[in-house]
Amino acid sequence: MLIIALKGMAAGALCRLPLGPAGMLCVHRTLSAGQRAGIASAMGIVIAHALWSFAAIGQPDMLGAGLSAWKNPIQLGLSVLLLALGARACWFARRGVPTASAAGSAARGFAPTFALVGINPATLMTVLAAVWMVGLNLHGVGWWAGLGVALSVFAGGALTWILLTTICARLGDRAGKVVVVRVQMGLGTIVTGLGVANLVAVAKRRC
Repeated sequence: MLIIALKGMAAGALCRLPLGPAGMLCVHRTLSAGQRAGIASAMGIVIAHALWSFAAIGQPDMLGAGLSAWKNPIQLGLSVLLLALGARACWFARRGVPTASAAGSAARGFAPTFALVGINPATLMTVLAAVWMVGLNLHGVGWWAGLGVALSVFAGGALTWILLTTICARLGDRAGKVVVVRVQMGLGTIVTGLGVANLVAVAKRRC
């Protein structure tokens, strides 16, 4: 069980290798509202990865086949969410104010990243790839062991994001305000661009 837990933690850390739009939003919030806000956003990603790993226990192929039927509406919803979050990030970067107040920081940071990762079918591929890289076989894992895998994925991802947000916060403190704002604008622009790209992809499939 210890080996499974360690492999699950490694898989959780590996899930963070592709820094997608949700990860960019975590970096943006860390720079704009501090490390605690960044960690709150990261928890949305980490919990979503843990839930996907648990959902894939037993029959990941069937889960992937079921999600493919909803590809277009899911991608459309993700596109709208990316556009809204990217535009919001750019707007706050220009205003030079935090992306959330201290009172609502955790909830406002957690929900967008959880939605981006939680409803994205590509997350399943990321989780399965990470699990495969560490040598875990979800087909042969029972439900209780699967819960242990999910908790381990959460732990590995959480530790990785705590480290990343610490680094980002310290770099942000050392860099000048102008540099930080430019980085925030760049991240917001990339997220917005990904939303546009997703909309174009959906439109092409419907034509």
